[in-house]
Formats: sequence, C-alpha cells, structure tokens
Amino acid sequence: MSTKIKYIDKTNKKITSLGLEKSSAKLIEKNSIIMSSRAPIGYLLINTRVVCTSQGCKSFTRFSNNILDIEYTYYYLQAIVKSIQERGSGTTFKEISGKEFGETIILIPPMNEQIKIVDKIKSLEILI
Repeated sequence: MSTKIKYIDKTNKKITSLGLEKSSAKLIEKNSIIMSSRAPIGYLLINTRVVCTSQGCKSFTRFSNNILDIEYTYYYLQAIVKSIQERGSGTTFKEISGKEFGETIILIPPMNEQIKIVDKIKSLEILI
C-alpha cells in the first residue's frame, strides 16, 4: 500500500506552537519515513522538512548513520506492509501500536547493496 507521492514537503493543515504543546502531536525531523498506523495502516511518505504528526502515525528517523538508507527502508516497508497490517488490532478499525510496530524486523544488507536495490527498484518503476 502506498500513496501516489513518495515525498512530502508541505501540508494543508498547520499547527501552532501552543497547539503542539497542548496535544499529543509530535515533531518529526526531516528526512524521516512516516507511516500511517491506523485507518488505514501502511501509507508511507518521506518528509523533506520538519513536520508534525498525530498519534495516527509512526516514524523512522535518523538515517544519517550510514547503516540504513532511507529509500531502501521506504521500499522495504512497502514490501512488508501487509505483514504490518496483519499485526494491527482493534474492532472499529485496525491500528498498529508503537510497541507492536517497534517489533518490525528490517533486514539490513551492506550499504552498497541497499543502494543497488534502490537503483534497481527505481529503474523498474520507470518501466511501470
């Protein structure tokens, strides 16, 4: 499952400093992966600026350590989104908790392999 866009740099909704302080919303550092965690589970985006999310989102941050490439992680999560959805719970609508999402296993090949995988996927996306 994915949205039609991969990157987000602006939104229609904004929050004030007071709104952020008085809510459960969280600031997410730029160059993170944001995933909807309910209604539905699994929409993925990469933010190119600091954004604010509600409790209906989970995020992966800190991709500057040269261990995990952000685009590799984005595509990897896309590939396993069905298994993430299956781990959701709830009666009205499914949601994956932060604890359960934290149990997600991500295979981490060497960085050069991650880059090759991303390049291959991008070359195939062009054909689609």
